[in-house]
Amino acid sequence: MIVLELATKLPAILGPADIRKLERELPRVLRSRSKKVASLSFVTESAMRKLNRVYRQCDKPTDVLSFEPDPSSRKAGEEGKSYLGDIVVCVPYAKREAARRGMTLREELLRLIAHGALHLSGYDHATAKQEEKMFGLQERVVDAIISV
Repeated sequence: MIVLELATKLPAILGPADIRKLERELPRVLRSRSKKVASLSFVTESAMRKLNRVYRQCDKPTDVLSFEPDPSSRKAGEEGKSYLGDIVVCVPYAKREAARRGMTLREELLRLIAHGALHLSGYDHATAKQEEKMFGLQERVVDAIISV
């Protein structure tokens, strides 16, 4: 079970049902039975640029960032669930990317949340093999939600 705790207001294009579907599909695709919590935030482009500059030394906005918890200050999730970390999504960036790729903003936001959750679950896309695996899982999550 993965619980996505909203740290900011949900964008109007996404509903609580979308978050519940993500919480159901992510563990199914990851074949995970452990209880985990991740915080989910939606930010402006300037806020994302600042986060990217501070934590990745990259002075430009990006679509999604994920932050693993600091092991020395690992906070407990609700009801004893382990804390995965934080997922931060930049809605204006996602909106432009969705238009460029010819998809809805809802689909792109679902994809980015899944992407962040996969990073927090240990997946990466630094090599072609890793990218194939991670993006395959990501698309399975999104397809399961969009096709419902």
